[in-house]
Amino acid sequence: MAVKWTGGHSSPILCLNASQEGLVASGAEGGDLVVWGEDGTLLGHTCFQGAEDVTNVLFSPSCPTKLYASHGETISILDVRSLKERLDDFHVNEEEINCLSLNETENLLASADDSGTIKILDLENKKISRSLKRHSNICSSVAFRPQRPQSLVSCGLDMQVMLWNLRKARPLWITNLQEDETEEMESPQSPGQLLNPALAHSVSVASCGNVFSCGAEDGKVRIFRVMGVKCEQELGFKGHTLGVSQVCFLQESYLLLTGGNDGKIKLWDVSSEIEKKHKSPTKHTHRKKTKRATYTKQGGNTHASVTGEDEHGKILPKVDHKLQALEAHFKELDFIKDNLTQKFEDHSKTLANQGAQDELWTAVLSLKFTSMELNILYSYVIEVLVHLHTCVLEKLPDLVRSLPTLASILRRKVTNKRIRVVWESVLEKYGLQEADITALCIFFVAHGNKAEHDIAKVRQMYIRDINFMISNMVKNQALQDGLLKAVQVIEKGKAEMAPQEKKSTLKELIPSVKS
Repeated sequence: MAVKWTGGHSSPILCLNASQEGLVASGAEGGDLVVWGEDGTLLGHTCFQGAEDVTNVLFSPSCPTKLYASHGETISILDVRSLKERLDDFHVNEEEINCLSLNETENLLASADDSGTIKILDLENKKISRSLKRHSNICSSVAFRPQRPQSLVSCGLDMQVMLWNLRKARPLWITNLQEDETEEMESPQSPGQLLNPALAHSVSVASCGNVFSCGAEDGKVRIFRVMGVKCEQELGFKGHTLGVSQVCFLQESYLLLTGGNDGKIKLWDVSSEIEKKHKSPTKHTHRKKTKRATYTKQGGNTHASVTGEDEHGKILPKVDHKLQALEAHFKELDFIKDNLTQKFEDHSKTLANQGAQDELWTAVLSLKFTSMELNILYSYVIEVLVHLHTCVLEKLPDLVRSLPTLASILRRKVTNKRIRVVWESVLEKYGLQEADITALCIFFVAHGNKAEHDIAKVRQMYIRDINFMISNMVKNQALQDGLLKAVQVIEKGKAEMAPQEKKSTLKELIPSVKS
C-alpha cells in the first residue's frame, strides 16, 4: 500500500536516497533539501543559497548520519542531525552535477556533470585525483562497482556506456546503444523508438560487481556483464512505453527496479536469465525452429499432422499476442500524435510571440520623439524596471547576490519556481503583465544608450499631459499600453487595468440566413 508524504517541499522533487537506517533524503528545485524519518516524519530541512537545484543526494554507507548532496556545480557534505551546518563544500565540477557515487571504501566520490566530465574526488586528501572526459554530451549517471573500488561505469546522452579503471585516464570499454543492437530483444520494436533515440539516463551495478543495468530514452533496459576489460550485453528488453529514467539493483540480488517517463515503477527478476546465459558456453542468437511430426499414408489412410485441437491451441495464443502488440503500438502512436500536436501548438505560439516582438521592435525604433520627450519616457521606463527589481530582492533577500540585475530575474524565473512566484506577485501588485515588461525592456534596450534620466520636477515642467502624448504618438498597442502603465505605476503607485473589449464569437460574426 502506497503512503503519501507531504509538507516537505513546495517545488518539484528531483532526487531521493534512503539510508540503511531507514532515513530518506529528498532534493528539489530551488535548493530545497529535506530529511524524512522511516514513517514519513519531517526531520530536517535546509535551502542552499543561490537557489541551485538539488540534483542528487547520497547517504554514506559507513556513517548513516552523513549525507552528500550536489547542487549546481557544488558538492556539500552534511550531518542530517544539523542540516544548517555543512561539514564540507567542494566546487570541483565546471557545470551542473547530475549524479554522485561513492566507492565501497568511501575514500573516492565520483560526480558526473553536464559537460560530460566525471570528477573523482579524493575525500581523504580533499582534492581531485582524476578527471575523466570521454562523453561527448551530458554524463547523466555514474556508478562505482561493488568490491572493485577503482572501477566504475558511466552513461550519457551521447548514447554511450563506458567501463573505467581509475588507473587509466581512458575508458577500458565503450559501447554505443544506438549502433550496438545485435542482441535479440525480448519484445517487438516500438514505433516510438524512431522518435526516441537511445539516450542513456541511468546505470546501476548489482552487488556482485560484474553485472550492471542501463536505462535509456528508447524505453529499453539493457543488462551487461563485465568480462575482464570488456563487457557483453546479457539481456535487453522493452521495460517502459517511454524513456527509462532510473534503474536500481536491490542489494544482494538480481531484482531490478526501473522507473519510466510513462509514470510507472516496475520490479524485474532478471536472475534466471542472467544465470542461464552465464552458464551457457555459447550464445544462440537465432530461435530454434519447432519441428512438427507428420504421419504418411499407410494402407491408404491419411492421418493429419498432429491433431486439429493442438494446432488450434497453438494458433490462438499467437493471434492474441499479435493483437495485443498491435493494440499497444496503436496506443503509443496515439500518444506520439498528441505529443506532436502539442509541440506544433507550442511552436505556433512561439512564432506568434516572435512576430509580436518584431512588431514591437519596429514600433520602438520608428518613434518620432524629440530628445527631451525621449528622455522623459526613458525616465519612467527605467524607474519602473529598477523598482520591480528592488521589490523582488526585498522578497528574496537570500538571492541578492545571485540576482544582480532585472535580466537575471527574467532569465532564472523560467526554471526556478520560487523566483517565478515572487515575480508574478510583484507584477500583480502593480497591475502589470508580462507583455508590458517585454515592451518596456525593448524600449530600454533600443534607447537606453542615448537617453538620459530626468527627475519628476523636470518631467512636469516640460510636458503637462504625458498620457496624451503617448496615446497620440505611439501607434503600436502593446508599446502604448506598456508606456502608459509605466507612467501610472510611477505617478499613482499602480497601473489601471484597461477594460477588455468583448470579442464576438464566430457564430455571432456569421450572418444568419433567412429563408
